[in-house]
Amino acid sequence: LGGGPFSRDPLHLNEIQPVFEDGPFWKKGDVFLNMRHISMIMLYRPETDEIVWWKIGPWSAQHDVDVINETTIGVYDNSVYNYGKGEFVDGHSRILYYDFATDRVWSPFDDQLVSVELGTETAGLFTLLPDDYLYVDESESGRSLFFAPDGSLVAEYINRAENGLIFHQSWSRYMDRESGDRFREQIAAAGCVEG
Repeated sequence: LGGGPFSRDPLHLNEIQPVFEDGPFWKKGDVFLNMRHISMIMLYRPETDEIVWWKIGPWSAQHDVDVINETTIGVYDNSVYNYGKGEFVDGHSRILYYDFATDRVWSPFDDQLVSVELGTETAGLFTLLPDDYLYVDESESGRSLFFAPDGSLVAEYINRAENGLIFHQSWSRYMDRESGDRFREQIAAAGCVEG
């Protein structure tokens, strides 16, 4: 049952990722179900109420599943274990790719993530950005990281208060300027904040 002791939340469904386009291994309308406590990712087809595919590991206590291309998903692998003395990140958190066509798993950003000592026991996500940039949210450390296509760290934000305390940021997202401006206008039009 995953990488930890008994839990009253044995599955811990932490994400439902919809599939937006047909591919050889999934259909538009399918959903990837991400169950942290058993280190399982499942592909479920609501249309027929069937489990199309599932896999436990090599990820552990993972979060955030994204469709990368027509045969590959990406997984934010927290790499967390608990042998009865509390959770810990084994080495560093990773981004793993899994290819359905070849049953191959690899970590394309390992050098970058090792270099910044990425490690979060819970939450966390990644987003592939335009022009092959990478965004990583290290939730527990309140840290957002941006990597260039060459693997170099180009920006880092730490959610730190004036008194030096670092605050958890939960599932932060990257938003491009156009979307951000449109969102700001919608909030202002709704009267939520002053213009």
